[in-house]
Amino acid sequence: MATNFIDRTGQRFGRLFVVRDDASRGSNGAVRWICRCDCGSEKSYEIGNAKRSKSCGCASVDSRRASFLTRLEDKYIPEPNSGCWLWIGGLSKEGGYGSISVDGKDRKAHRVMFELTSSEKIPHGYEVCHRCDNPCCVNPDHLFVGTHIDNMRDRDRKGRRKAPKGTNNGFAKLDDAKVRAIRLALVENTKSQGEIATEFGCDQTTVSLIKLGKRWAHVA
Repeated sequence: MATNFIDRTGQRFGRLFVVRDDASRGSNGAVRWICRCDCGSEKSYEIGNAKRSKSCGCASVDSRRASFLTRLEDKYIPEPNSGCWLWIGGLSKEGGYGSISVDGKDRKAHRVMFELTSSEKIPHGYEVCHRCDNPCCVNPDHLFVGTHIDNMRDRDRKGRRKAPKGTNNGFAKLDDAKVRAIRLALVENTKSQGEIATEFGCDQTTVSLIKLGKRWAHVA
């Protein structure tokens, strides 16, 4: 006995929009439909499956992405003067880049942040580089994709080399004695980090990173 054909063209199920009849049938004779997801992908579905899935799978990916971004928010501190988002999680031994575990593997935090927030694909063999020249920064606005050679040229154009530590850096606002005094003030816990920063002529983020052992760690 023939069943009535229902034209599903133009119907929407979640993120899926029915474009046309696929001109093929499922194993049980059910009509298959080409559906376009809001992300742009197209796939053939039986209408019952389209109603249940409501997306090509990107909705689940977006949910995981949002969950991971929430996890990252607790691992960086915005620095108002530079606009950098300073990573306060683990740092790599080489280069001082933020490090985070993803699926059991250590990855550079700034690259993970770029992948989660940018629609730009990273070609194989390319790097995520810093416009701000701050390796522990994870602000997506400070990142760009380039080759290793691009990164080195950017470094040379800016006259940037690996910055010397502590008082060997001519731009340092602190010295070893001040760092020890800041640590003591943190232990005494009678002042806020902001008050300590004002007293020693630095910013609150620096005080926080000293407390966490992420800055001036070489000072005993």
